[in-house]
Amino acid sequence: MFVKIYHKIPDIIEEFLFFIYVFSISKNRRFGDFKIILKRKCITPEFKRDIIKACLINQIKIISMYSKIKELIKKIDVLNEALKEEYSQLATKYGFSFTQRKIVFLEKFKARNKKFRIPTWKYAVPKSICHVLSMPFIYMMIVPLVILDIFITIYHLVAFPLYGIPKVERKSYIVYDRRFLDYLNVIQKINCLYCSYANGFLAYAAEIAGRTERYWCPIKAAHQPTAYHGWYKDFADYGNPEEWKQKFNDQEAFNKEKDCRFLKKGVLLSSNKKSPSEVTEIF
Repeated sequence: MFVKIYHKIPDIIEEFLFFIYVFSISKNRRFGDFKIILKRKCITPEFKRDIIKACLINQIKIISMYSKIKELIKKIDVLNEALKEEYSQLATKYGFSFTQRKIVFLEKFKARNKKFRIPTWKYAVPKSICHVLSMPFIYMMIVPLVILDIFITIYHLVAFPLYGIPKVERKSYIVYDRRFLDYLNVIQKINCLYCSYANGFLAYAAEIAGRTERYWCPIKAAHQPTAYHGWYKDFADYGNPEEWKQKFNDQEAFNKEKDCRFLKKGVLLSSNKKSPSEVTEIF
C-alpha cells in the first residue's frame, strides 16, 4: 500500500500544481485561457505537464523582473552616495561651514563674494519692460499660496494623528539660508525669501500629499511619471491586487521608511548640519 502511495506522489504533486494554475487563471479572470481548459474533454498528462511548465516559466519571469528592479534600486543608491561625496566638496571649494543653522564664510571668500554684489539702487531699475509687466503676477501668487498653506496645515494637524501617520517637519522643507550670501543685495534677498517659501512650501505640501497617498492609494501608475514624491517607490505595482491589499492603510510603512524628500533623485546641502561633509539625501 505504501509502495503504491509512494509511486503516486509525483502524480499527486502534478495534480496539485495543475489545480493551482487553473484556480489562478479563474481568479485573475483570464477567461480566454480558462475556457480553453474547460472545453477539453480529455486532459492528458502531457497537457498537464505543458500547463505546469508554462506556469513555472511565468513565475520565473516574475521573479527575474523583481530581481532586476532590486538591482536598479541598488545602482541608484550607489549613484546617490557618489553624489553625496561630490556635494560634500562644495563647502570646502567655496569656503563656508555650518554653525548650527547659520552658514559662515571665510573672510577671503566673503571679500570675494561682495565684489559680485549689484548695488540695490542699480538693481531697482528694471533691465526690461517684461520684468516690470510680470512683477504683479509673480507677487500676487503669495495670496493663493498662503490660503493653501492654511488649509494644508489644518489638514496636516487634524488628519495625520487620526491616521497614525508621523507629521512632516516643516522646517526641513522651507529653508532660507540664501540670506548668508554676500553677493546678493537687499532686493535679491527678499526675492529669494519669497522663492524659498513658495518652493519649500510646495515641497512640504507634496510630502503631506505623498504620505496621504501612501496611506490611502499606494498604487503606481501604469505610465512612469516624470517626477514623483519619495513614497512612490514603495507603492504596489499597477495591476497587483495582492500587494495593494497588503500596503493599503499600512501604518507600519511610516515606521520603516526614512524621511522622504520630494521629486527626483539627488542630494541637497542641509543648513542644519554641523559639518560641511554632511548632506541630506533627496529621493
